[in-house]
Amino acid sequence: MELCLMHQFVHLDISSLKLKRLYLKHHLLDDGTDIPLEIFAPCLQYFEISGNLENVDCRLVDVSSLVNAKLTYRSFCFNAPCTDLSDDDDLSDGDVDEDRCHGYHRCLRTLVPYNLQKLSCAAELTIGTWFTEVLCMLQLEEVPIPELKCKYLTLELHIKKFNLYGAAGILQASPYVETLNIDIATVDTQRCPFELKYLTEGDNIDLQSWFSRLEFPNLKNVKLVNKIDNSVRACLKDHSEQCYVKLFKLSEFLLQNATVLEKFIIISKTRECGNCFTNCVHPYFLQLAEKLLGSPRSSTICSYLPGVSFL
Repeated sequence: MELCLMHQFVHLDISSLKLKRLYLKHHLLDDGTDIPLEIFAPCLQYFEISGNLENVDCRLVDVSSLVNAKLTYRSFCFNAPCTDLSDDDDLSDGDVDEDRCHGYHRCLRTLVPYNLQKLSCAAELTIGTWFTEVLCMLQLEEVPIPELKCKYLTLELHIKKFNLYGAAGILQASPYVETLNIDIATVDTQRCPFELKYLTEGDNIDLQSWFSRLEFPNLKNVKLVNKIDNSVRACLKDHSEQCYVKLFKLSEFLLQNATVLEKFIIISKTRECGNCFTNCVHPYFLQLAEKLLGSPRSSTICSYLPGVSFL
């Protein structure tokens, strides 16, 4: 069943044994509405929630039979100006008005860990960019992340606002993961100044020292893929090298801590560019593979070292 562009419903109860899949995309409540959207679906096996959830407190009350879940939705803080800043802009204390964002972010502090706990037994999880960024902020506030039992994990991360700390936090909470897919997106969303301040703080953390005792004892396969959005006409060659420094740090972190790693694959997708009129590729993916070949790794059975496939 697929529900798209729904407005003003606050309770979803699915008890049918025959309905195994639910897709929820875009949902809106009127401003000032503080009633949560509650989902009761104890027999669902596949659940995907995507798009924009505006003014919505979405709670997964009972999804106890889930096998596969995808949380790629976005939510926005409407209590502060959502003006995104460039990588070169600085955030001063005067730019951040926490009081205006207080209600929104207070809700996230409880909502995100609550929903993750409900998904803790799913075998396959996909976590979107916004969700990863929220987890980064929660960790900086020392809010614990519940342990996840998934064996297949996909992280969607944005190349310009690549969230190292949030991604590492999810991996720390996922000790059973055997296959990790990292999808690199080129489409970004706006953030309030309060969120940007936290993400900047997370960027300055050294992963290896912060997670010094972290190991991935079951991780066997890693795949990095750059996602191509054909609706965006920006040239892929325009991304700065600094964006890929973060991706290299995360990749190096995985190689150093995955003790039974067997394969590490990098796939760079191409598209016909409207600016340079060629099959555009990310220029730094090949450099990433070359740098990783010389990086230390803990696994002694890795049979497929980093290389780049262009698709």
